[in-house]
Amino acid sequence: MTIKSLFSILFLSISFLFSQVLSEMDERKITENLKDGVHIEYYDNGQPRFQMSIKNGQLHGPMISYDKDKRIRLSKNYEYGKKHGLE
Repeated sequence: MTIKSLFSILFLSISFLFSQVLSEMDERKITENLKDGVHIEYYDNGQPRFQMSIKNGQLHGPMISYDKDKRIRLSKNYEYGKKHGLE
């Protein structure tokens, strides 16, 4: 599975489940093949669709989903794969 496919899965999951929380199992599946660093996917108009940080194969840091006008739709913070802080 390619990184772009994984980003698409993540974005669709976030969009569809906006008012729900992704399970830890789903989050592990999404991040297991991504390299450490910040990952950003963009809309066709060049605006960011979402961004997330990966460390040691786990979400670590902010995960932010944007609409097409770059307004934040969802923002969560992670520390070593676990949700951290307020939502």
